[in-house]
Amino acid sequence: MNLKRRNLLKTLAVPGMFALAPRLARAEEQAARATRAMPTPRIRDIGVIECQPAGVRLTVVKITTDQDGLYGYGCATFTQRADLVKPAVEKYLKPFLLGKTTDRIEDIWQSCYDNSY
Repeated sequence: MNLKRRNLLKTLAVPGMFALAPRLARAEEQAARATRAMPTPRIRDIGVIECQPAGVRLTVVKITTDQDGLYGYGCATFTQRADLVKPAVEKYLKPFLLGKTTDRIEDIWQSCYDNSY
């Protein structure tokens, strides 16, 4: 019985995946058209926001780019050494990241992870 259900699910899933592929390709093409000839955003500033909702110490990092209104937030919380996060970001990561393009996410992650924090 279990084998029959599995085969049925495989039969139903395969056409569904093929139906999704053209939609995904159209979405990627639409995004490429929308951003064509636009400069890649660069990191202009990095701010650290420390908060303590319900007694839990959290650290949020705000990345501001050189394009007006384009920014992002990330979690930098490390509860075992909460007091060290802000200085690590401000002293080491911020100078390292300022001016870098935002499209090199994996490179930025690996560099930050391996070099300082």
